[in-house]
Amino acid sequence: MSRLRLLVVGLLYALSGQQGAAFGRSFTPRAKSADTLVSSIVVRGGARNGRSRLKTMATSSDGPSVAKPKKEVVLDKKVQAKEAVKKLDLFIAMTYFCNTVMFMLPVILLPVIGAENGGGAGFVAAIASVATLGGASGKFVNGFICQAAGAKISSALYLMASSLCCFLLSATTLNMGLLLAGIEFCASVQWTASAVILTNHYKNDPAALAQAITLLSLSSTAGGLITKVAGPVLLQYMSWQQLARVGGGVGLLGALTMSQLVRQQPEGVPATTTPLEFKSIFATLGRVVGSPLFWLAGVGHSMVMLAKTSDKILGSFFQEATGLSSSICGGLTLSITIGMVVGLVTGSKAFFKQDGVPGKTSLLKRRYGLGVLSAFVLAGLAALPTNKIPPLPLAGLIALFSGSMATMLSFQYYQLPPIIARSFGQDQAVCLSFLDGIGYFLASPIWAATSSIVKGPGWAPAWVMLGGLFLFGGTLMLKALPPILKKQEAK
Repeated sequence: MSRLRLLVVGLLYALSGQQGAAFGRSFTPRAKSADTLVSSIVVRGGARNGRSRLKTMATSSDGPSVAKPKKEVVLDKKVQAKEAVKKLDLFIAMTYFCNTVMFMLPVILLPVIGAENGGGAGFVAAIASVATLGGASGKFVNGFICQAAGAKISSALYLMASSLCCFLLSATTLNMGLLLAGIEFCASVQWTASAVILTNHYKNDPAALAQAITLLSLSSTAGGLITKVAGPVLLQYMSWQQLARVGGGVGLLGALTMSQLVRQQPEGVPATTTPLEFKSIFATLGRVVGSPLFWLAGVGHSMVMLAKTSDKILGSFFQEATGLSSSICGGLTLSITIGMVVGLVTGSKAFFKQDGVPGKTSLLKRRYGLGVLSAFVLAGLAALPTNKIPPLPLAGLIALFSGSMATMLSFQYYQLPPIIARSFGQDQAVCLSFLDGIGYFLASPIWAATSSIVKGPGWAPAWVMLGGLFLFGGTLMLKALPPILKKQEAK
């Protein structure tokens, strides 16, 4: 009897539900899907499923929305990934900033150390020559270390080693040249390691890679400027030994940032390394050095590096051409620094807006051409008779065209090596190091020749020679780059 009562109650309940659905269907356009669900529930379960039927009607009154939570989860993951990438860029830039501060600190400390030891300019020059060898040799050695140990581990360990050299420098005056060489040797790995990590994360996004390299380069510029400005101020309140210890602390901060906050590969991608064996070293050398594209790009990059390092001679040119004081002329060399920053930002945006390889190579041709033209204009200013233009306007023109030269060649200096190194796959760390290493070794004899030309015929032929070298380097780079760009766009 009880079962019969339950059956009757269930049928009445179901019939009342069908009437309500029919009533709702005449007024609400969304009731059709709900009515279909109610009918299926009535057929399957009657009174036993009545509560489930009401719950289904309530949730389906606004139409199907089952996929919405999944989409939100996917969007959240994409947002989190973008935020993680931006944080990665900032952390690597912070690490490189710390490295630059330690690398530039000897520029501030050496004059004070020389004066304190009574050695003067000769003492400083001897120490500086040993330190430069450390940086140059590091370019050819550290690429293999970075490839074998991994970019992240190499960067963190070398920052700790640089920091140790700073602390030892503050504690003893013995082997000072070797300690400074150690700082430059360790600093030389950071650009390679940082570029490799960024390339790992942006393999399929060249524009994002360019933005990250731009931020990395800006952090380097900021580190150099802040060290040159803040260093002399801090020396008014502390000894050079204490300032060296501050530099060591900055290095430890960079090592901590790299080791704790940076991923070598995107999440879920295992890190790959190459064992440091003679067999693997020779195999890597064969793949890198045996590539004609590497030599075309390497020599082309070396010629552009001359624009970056031309501030070493620009101060003397300002002084001899205008007769202004040496302190003012030294400050005017900031035209190169500012030009490199402006060119990096504007060049990156313009390059990746171009469609296809022809547009990109055409843009590079224009920039190389304007860089060469700026050097020739500087040669023309150097050839002007004395007092033809008043000192201040002449200084302004020299600053304008030297800055223009740096602007037009900046993108090629910073951005093209990582693009080229990507085509070498697992050997990209060695490729990046060797590209800079070739630049170091070719720049030294070129600047020596420039010095001889300035002492002989004068500044005009020296700037003509530099303009010709820019043209030569651009020709080689434009021959090497199109096949690499086509291959990367095909991927």
